[in-house]
Amino acid sequence: MHKNRGEWSNHLGFILAAAGSAVGLGNIWKFPGKLGANGGGLFLLIYIVVVAVIGLSIMLAELAIGRATQKNAVGAFRKLNKKWMFAVVIGMITLFVILSYYSIVGGWIMKYIAVYFGGAHFSGAATQYQDFFTGFITDSIEPILWGLLFLGLCIFIILKGVAEGIEKISKVLMPALFLLLIATAIRSVTLPGAMEGVRFMLHIDFSAFHTDMLVAAVGQAFFSLSVGMGILITYGSYVGKKENLMKSAVWI
Repeated sequence: MHKNRGEWSNHLGFILAAAGSAVGLGNIWKFPGKLGANGGGLFLLIYIVVVAVIGLSIMLAELAIGRATQKNAVGAFRKLNKKWMFAVVIGMITLFVILSYYSIVGGWIMKYIAVYFGGAHFSGAATQYQDFFTGFITDSIEPILWGLLFLGLCIFIILKGVAEGIEKISKVLMPALFLLLIATAIRSVTLPGAMEGVRFMLHIDFSAFHTDMLVAAVGQAFFSLSVGMGILITYGSYVGKKENLMKSAVWI
């Protein structure tokens, strides 16, 4: 371990932090739409296979590269093989684009938290929610300010370091997210027509297979696992030498 370089304080902290980098809009927002547009159960099956075979392998490789070099993605490939620096550059550009809209969506969430804690009340009519959201996002200033506030909060957490910043906040936010997802799932299956959706999600029709479905599954797996962008290389660079990377990758 390099001198003065931080390290995850424990196994659980690393798992939650790494899972936090993977679980996001790609899983919660994008995945249901992909599944619905690509045949339901068959897409889900292909996705699981891709994650287990390809995604897990790449995740393990990235973590291993990070731990071996003790550097971020740019430093790691500069040390290992500069011929692949173009791939790192592509990954950095991708991360910049993702961060640009994640910051805006994060700003939306902070705005809604402030509104609800401020005692705002809605009648429940769908049009009222839609009108509020449309009015907010079409404002020329407010969404940017909330996005900058969210970005500033992220910078503050990162500056605290891996153990005192990212790991500590992940130990709070990730369990909270899991509880919210469980509550959302329970609520969803109690809504009218829910069982029809569940049957569609679990029904596998092999005759519906097409190559676009495979491409969509691979793309979704890469995006939802945060692989191929250098994130896990950087996270892996803070992993201790005694950490079982294979076990960690499976848990993530």
